[in-house]
Amino acid sequence: MKTGHFEIVTMLLATMILVDIFQD
Repeated sequence: MKTGHFEIVTMLLATMILVDIFQD
């Protein structure tokens, strides 16, 4: 199982969401 790649994608999505919230 390649959980590392999925974890990286999840971190990227979370970062984008946090940036979008802080820019509001």
